[in-house]
Amino acid sequence: IKALPLDEEKLKEIAEEERKKVFKELEEEKRKYEEEMKKLEEKARENMQKAVELIVKTVLGA
Repeated sequence: IKALPLDEEKLKEIAEEERKKVFKELEEEKRKYEEEMKKLEEKARENMQKAVELIVKTVLGA
């Protein structure tokens, strides 16, 4: 089996295409992670609010 020689420009082009592809995939992962973090932060705020309400009810004996 004989490999075809690739010139340096073609190799750079392939490398750049791969870099862009990987970067795009990483950006998508980052976006998903940030969305998930927003959901978790909102849930934490809701839980904190519920905890505060429960503490107030307990302290006031309501």
